[in-house]
Amino acid sequence: MVRIQGRWTFNEHATARTMIGELLTLPGTHAVLDVSALESIDSAGIGMLLIAYEEMRRHGKTVALVGAQGRVQRVFQVARLDAVFTDNLPIYEPSKVSVFPEPRRSCA
Repeated sequence: MVRIQGRWTFNEHATARTMIGELLTLPGTHAVLDVSALESIDSAGIGMLLIAYEEMRRHGKTVALVGAQGRVQRVFQVARLDAVFTDNLPIYEPSKVSVFPEPRRSCA
């Protein structure tokens, strides 16, 4: 499972490429993208999610978005991402969670 968090905008473009690479390296053919810690997303962020979806498909894999809440959930509904991303995954046991962007560390 891969988790994205914070604000997902054009500024996260390089991070999105890393995230897509991480999704592609997950074992099996089904991946989960956890968006429960996502605070906001703009049209560029949605575009990055669609690029991730297409990359996964090109490699014979599927990806599901899980955990959307509040404003992010509403944006996903308006953008009809529910019609794109699959949500019927087999039961799985995630062995590791990768977080993008990585949490900021304080300099204390």
